[in-house]
Amino acid sequence: MIRRRIRYTLLAVLLALATLHGCALLEPLQDPDTRVDRLVAEGEYRAALETLDALPDEERAARKDRRETIEARAAEAAENALREAGNQAAEGAVGRALDILEEADARLPASEERQRRIAELERDRRTGLSALERRHRVMEAQALAERLRLLDIMQPLARDDDTLPENIDDLRRRGARIAAELDRDARDAAPETALERLRLARELEPDPERDRRIAELEAEIRPDPEPVNQEDSTALLDALERALHEEDLIAARQHCRNIATDRLGDSARDRHDALCERWEEQRDAHTAELLEQGSAHYAAGRIHDALDTWERALELDPEHAGLRSARERGRRVLERLESLRGPADGPETPGEPLRPAP
Repeated sequence: MIRRRIRYTLLAVLLALATLHGCALLEPLQDPDTRVDRLVAEGEYRAALETLDALPDEERAARKDRRETIEARAAEAAENALREAGNQAAEGAVGRALDILEEADARLPASEERQRRIAELERDRRTGLSALERRHRVMEAQALAERLRLLDIMQPLARDDDTLPENIDDLRRRGARIAAELDRDARDAAPETALERLRLARELEPDPERDRRIAELEAEIRPDPEPVNQEDSTALLDALERALHEEDLIAARQHCRNIATDRLGDSARDRHDALCERWEEQRDAHTAELLEQGSAHYAAGRIHDALDTWERALELDPEHAGLRSARERGRRVLERLESLRGPADGPETPGEPLRPAP
C-alpha cells in the first residue's frame, strides 16, 4: 500500500512538472519543425539553430531557407540588444545594460562584438564601484574624525566613559581600520589625491611612516622653482644672506627654495649650500624657542597666546611633529574650555588666561 502511494505521488509530481514546463518531458517526441517554431517564438534563436544543426544532412539541407530566416531574426535581435544596452549605459544604468547583453548572450548565437561590449561594461562597472567605494570611505573617515574630536572634548566632562554617547575606544579601532584602507587607496592615486587621503588617515591614527609619506608628497607637488639666470645668482645669494642677517627666516626659506642650484657655478653653489645650512640652523633654534614660549603660555592658561606662538613657529617648519602635536592639543583644550563658558560670559579678554568655569 505504501509503495503504491509513493508511485502515485511520483507520477503526480512528474505530471505537474511536465505541465509547468510546457510538456518539456515530451519534447523529444515533438517533430523538429514544431520544436524550432516554439524556440523561435520564445526568442531562443541559438537553441533553434542548434536543433536544426542536429538534423541529418538531408533534412538540414531541406530547411536551409528556414535557417537563413532564423539567422536574420537573430542578427536583428542582437542589434536591438546592443542598441538598448548602449542606451542604458549612456544613462548610467551599467548593471541593466549588462543584464540585457548577458540575456542576449544566452539566447543568441555567439558574438565577439557582444562579448567585447560585455567585458567593457563589466570593467566600467568595477571601476565605477571602486571609485564610489573610495569616495564613501573618505566621507566615512571625515565623519568619524569629527565624532572623535567631539568625544575627546566630552570625555573630560563626563564622570566615566559609560556616559558618553559612543564608545571612544571602538571608534578609534574603527578609525585605525579606515586609516589603513585610506593608505591603500593612496598608493595608486594621483599625488594631490593621495596627500588628501593620507592627511585624513593621519587625523584618524597618527603614524610616523604616514607622516614621512605626507612629507614626500608635499615636496613632490611643491611648484618647481623658477630658473635662475647665472647673472642674477650673485644678487639672489646676497638677498639670501641679507635675509639671514635680518633674521627674516621666511624670506630666507623662499630664497633657498627658489634658487636653482643646477644653474649655479661651483663657488656659487657652495655659497648657496652654506647659507641654506645656516638658515636651517637658525630655523631650528627659533622654532625651539617659539615652542618653549608657547608651552609657557599654555601652562599659564593663555591658550590663545600659545596657539598664536605655535602657528608662527609652524610657518617656519610646517612638518615639525612637536609643534603639530602641541597645536592640536591646544585647539582641543580651547574648544573644551570655551564650551564651558556660557554665552553671557562674552569673548575672552585679550591677554586674560582662559580657564575652566567653576
